[in-house]
Amino acid sequence: MHVCSLLRQILTHMTLLQTQARHHFDQSLNMEAIQTLMLTRVHESLDIDTLAAAANLSKYHFIKRYKSLTGSTPINDFIRMKIERACHLLDITDQRISEVAWALGYEDAYYFSRAFSKVMGISPSQYRGIRLGKATYKE
Repeated sequence: MHVCSLLRQILTHMTLLQTQARHHFDQSLNMEAIQTLMLTRVHESLDIDTLAAAANLSKYHFIKRYKSLTGSTPINDFIRMKIERACHLLDITDQRISEVAWALGYEDAYYFSRAFSKVMGISPSQYRGIRLGKATYKE
């Protein structure tokens, strides 16, 4: 499961790099800086105002430009990054789900679990159970 998680992260990063390469002529949005900001703040909350300010664009233009370049909204990408980090923490630590949630800036473990399930299709405890061989993935 850990290898799968790492592979998913690598493929996601490659997709973002591919998108950047196709749109390198567009200097109005520094995707590398935005992605770096998201990754460095993955353990806390991050709002669209902060991201738009980093890009020197209004919220509306930032979201529109980001979505045209990536096909996803910045907040959805940020949530996906948080969930990828959660998978990593669930793979390498024995922290409780609530501790993993808290480490990623989620104050409510239930809300974290819902976000995790929405992205991954299974709950954090099911994900960990699969990794430990105590459960199997069922669609």
